[in-house]
Order: sequence, then C-alpha cells, then structure tokens
Amino acid sequence: MLRLIVYFVAALSIIHSTRSNGANEFNVSEDDERIVISSPTLDAVVRKKGYVTGVAAGSFLDKRSGFRDAGYGLDIVDWIMEPGSDEAYRNQLKGDLVYL
Repeated sequence: MLRLIVYFVAALSIIHSTRSNGANEFNVSEDDERIVISSPTLDAVVRKKGYVTGVAAGSFLDKRSGFRDAGYGLDIVDWIMEPGSDEAYRNQLKGDLVYL
C-alpha cells in the first residue's frame, strides 16, 4: 500500500510539473522511517511506520501555490477496503460519530 501511495504522489508530481513548466524530474529517497519525494513543484514525505502511515502531516507541499496539507497528512485508509458490512458497529456509535 505504501508503494501505491509513493507511485501516486510521484505521478501527481510528474503531471503537475509537466503542466506548470515542463520540468518532470523528481527525486525519491528512503530510510527505515520514511520515503521522501521531491520535484520542482511538489514535496511529500510518506511515513512507513507509526500510528498513521501515509503522507506525513504538513509534508505535502505544492511549491507553486504554497498549499500545504492542513495538519494530519494524507493517511492510508485501508479500513474502507475490508469486505462485509459494519452496520452492527455503526449502530453502537454515539452522537456525531454515527454515519450512513
């Protein structure tokens, strides 16, 4: 799943770079904790370990507009992919946590 996110961010970087100024180079580096993706127009850090894996909080940056994700990052939401119904669980939620 982490590789999918890395490929997705890299693809966004290429598309965004091509549209903005023709540059389509990006650099990817990796260590035990994270994968760092950088291009002339976008930056992102993908966390590989910890409570939330995915694009780390505050690390997704659109260099052209200055937009940066606001706080919690872009996490991997693998629970959406699980088969079956969660109707019994939903019915136990209280207050504004209830969803359809």
